[in-house]
Amino acid sequence: MIKVQNLSFKYSKSDFPILRRVNFEIPTGELVLVSGVTGSGKSSLLKCLNGLIPQFSGGEISGNIALNSVQALGRPAHDLAETVGYVNQQPEGSFACDTVEEELAFGLEQLGWAQKAMRDRVQDIAKQFEITDLLARPILELSGGQQQRVAIASAMAAGQKILLLDEPTSALDQTATKMVLNLLKTLVKEHGVTVLLAEHRIERVLPFVDSVLVVEGDGSVNHIKAKEFSSAPAPKRPLRDSGEIGAVAFEALNLSQSYGKVRALAPIDLRLHAGSVTAICGDNGSGKSTLLWCALEEALRQNFAVKMVPQHAADLLFLSTLSEELAESDSYNQLPKLTTSNLFASLAGRADPATHPRDLSAGQQLALVLSIQLCSKAKLIILDEPTRGLDEKTKSKLAEMIFELRQAGHIILLATHDRAFVAATADYALYLDKGVSSGIEALNEA
Repeated sequence: MIKVQNLSFKYSKSDFPILRRVNFEIPTGELVLVSGVTGSGKSSLLKCLNGLIPQFSGGEISGNIALNSVQALGRPAHDLAETVGYVNQQPEGSFACDTVEEELAFGLEQLGWAQKAMRDRVQDIAKQFEITDLLARPILELSGGQQQRVAIASAMAAGQKILLLDEPTSALDQTATKMVLNLLKTLVKEHGVTVLLAEHRIERVLPFVDSVLVVEGDGSVNHIKAKEFSSAPAPKRPLRDSGEIGAVAFEALNLSQSYGKVRALAPIDLRLHAGSVTAICGDNGSGKSTLLWCALEEALRQNFAVKMVPQHAADLLFLSTLSEELAESDSYNQLPKLTTSNLFASLAGRADPATHPRDLSAGQQLALVLSIQLCSKAKLIILDEPTRGLDEKTKSKLAEMIFELRQAGHIILLATHDRAFVAATADYALYLDKGVSSGIEALNEA
């Protein structure tokens, strides 16, 4: 059981609390969706429950949190590690070991398990999560769905009965998403695990959940039944006149990539039209990101004006505050002051300018990097999973911005699992399967 009473939290440099007098109670063995707009405080709420807030974030916290009768508020995260498991928004960036077996054992080692008990537990948890055949595999060679299962298994290795997941399906295709959600349902119904998962892709998870915690963005949180919850509509395709797409403006021929003996991308010819949006589609591990990076390298080789937003957008953030990042963008791109700031606000809403970029939510970090790159004068803009961590309202705003760039003659090349976003934005779709293209398709206009 999770019981939260009068929980309030404010980051050190923030003027307003991100959580204010929050109260809810989750029975044992429930699957609960944590919903809210980008930057509303979903991740902060999860981190309060596992002790990362305020131990690693700083700030002011008050109230009471009980996890299976364990008083948790103010206790360090390592004291709660045997009670609660946690998987962050980008688990692929938080793995500590090289192989799956080592990763599953890592947490048990930190908790002081004996070697034989540890080996037995690794085998048991691998069987439970159907990853026994992956134990010897390097983690970096796994698909996104496989990595997500390994991350969840690692978080549950010590028998934790509470599991907190932050955007667990945001980078997964539909097949991998269904596999992960069915796994979570099994943990809840057969093993009595209580699961809280923060998600923006509501339509994927709502059929699986028992109730919803709605983080409102004003600090309050409402706990409602799943049948009472309604999500925001998906972004719709803007109306457009015919004949707007120009001639081929960027050509990259014979793009291919291999990693050792593994062929990640078979030779592909890429021809992109001025004033067009091309979506790269395919399951996890199909070669979408590889194709984007190959296109970027070729554009740079040709001295073609290009900017990219990678899947890990925070890699492009390097200054100490949000305001510094926004001002640097205006200065570098020779734009009037507040240009990037206004674009960021239109995507992500209000955020404290003194906040360190690394303290923003993943969705806010993506919105920031999108704003910086979209403000550039690049003719070709490459976006890798641009809707990851964004709510439906923000996706709609992004779709509108992409349409405006398209109208101005820019070329947009994006990779995504979000079919609704492809339908809302793309003129062409290129489909990949294990690095092989089945050709490019012109999409019908709405």
